[in-house]
Order: sequence, then C-alpha cells, then structure tokens
Amino acid sequence: MTYGEDLSRVHHEGFVDHPREVASMVRAMAPPPGLVVDLGCGSGVMARELVDAGYDVFGVDISAPMVELAVELVPEARFVCGSVHEVDLPADCAVVTAVGEVCNYLFDPAASLGLFSRVRAALRPGGLFLFDVAGPGRGSATPVAVREGDGWLVIAAKRERGDLLVRDITVFRRVDEVAGGHYRRSDEQHVLRLYEPAVVEQALADAGFRVDRLADRGQGWAVFAAWA
Repeated sequence: MTYGEDLSRVHHEGFVDHPREVASMVRAMAPPPGLVVDLGCGSGVMARELVDAGYDVFGVDISAPMVELAVELVPEARFVCGSVHEVDLPADCAVVTAVGEVCNYLFDPAASLGLFSRVRAALRPGGLFLFDVAGPGRGSATPVAVREGDGWLVIAAKRERGDLLVRDITVFRRVDEVAGGHYRRSDEQHVLRLYEPAVVEQALADAGFRVDRLADRGQGWAVFAAWA
C-alpha cells in the first residue's frame, strides 16, 4: 500500500526536516538554474524549497494523495502520479533526487537498483544524483516509534526479515472538530528491500556514475551523491 490520505497529510505536516536539508545540499552542490527531477516527491516540501531557489522541478510519486498535496503546495512545478521506475524522465536534467528511501520501497514490483541507469540517462554531463538508501540495521533501532502532532498520532513498528524491512504503520488523525474532534484510524504496511552500501556503490559505478558517500547516518541509513 502506498501513502494513503491520512499518512500523506501527517507526513506533510510532521516529517519535513530531511527534504529541506536535502534541498540545501542541492543548492550547495549544483546551484540553480536547472531542472531538478524529484523522484518520490511526496507532498512537495523539497520542491517548494527548490522552486523558491530558482530551479525548475518535475516531481514523481506513486501516491495520489501525496501528488495532490504537492500540486497545491507548488503550483509552479510539474507533478506526475506514477512509478519512478516507469515514468519517462526528462532529458538533460541538472539534478535528480530520490530522498526518503525511495530506492528501497517495494510499492512497485519493478523496483530495483536498475533505477540508476534510468537516472544516468536523464542527467546531463556532470549532473548530480542525490539520494538516500536504507541498509541492514535500519529496523534494529527503535523497533516501535511513536510520533504525535497537532491532531494526529503515528505508531510505526519495524522489523527486519532477511534483506527486507517491514513497517506496520497506524495513523490516528483528527477529521472532525465537533465535540473535541473525531479521530480516524488508518493502517498501512510498507516493505523495503535493504541494500548494503557497497552494493549501492557498485550499482552506481556500473551505471556510469562517479560516487561519493556523503554521510552514514547510522541505523542502516546512508546518503549518496553520484555524478554523471
């Protein structure tokens, strides 16, 4: 199941630090102008930052509720609802981003690191591919996480199963302000394939990239920059 209406809204309101951080990294590493393709664009938080900085943005996300939020937040950008593994990518991109473990998610049966070759073909010479990847150990820290915001509560239980990470996510979101507010419950299960950093680096090299591992965030999570 992809991000549904409730989880999309919660993510839009409460999980914005990482996309904003990546937008700052893009500005520093590949200054505007230029076209940024935002794979797994979510609700458009990073796109908003990039458009404001002077980039053109094309966003792709498989979640229709996320794309609806993105269109509302960033009307100047162009967004498509579909698989990042199947949507035609524009040519001559300055930057392609895939943040929020986009390369790991198995929402689409076509998901694989073969995405790297598609990204390499879309980038202009010297273009930047900036993304993060979940690896083994991602599910070991904080097996159950609880996060609360204004009118919502999220409970996420994680477990690793071989090279897979399974997240069972329960969202309680206030949808009615009458009499103190009515909360709706929704449940999703997200499955991710975990990749060793060395496997990611080899796949990038095979696709023709020059690779830099920018940061190891711990807990099985790493950020990469790859240059066409």
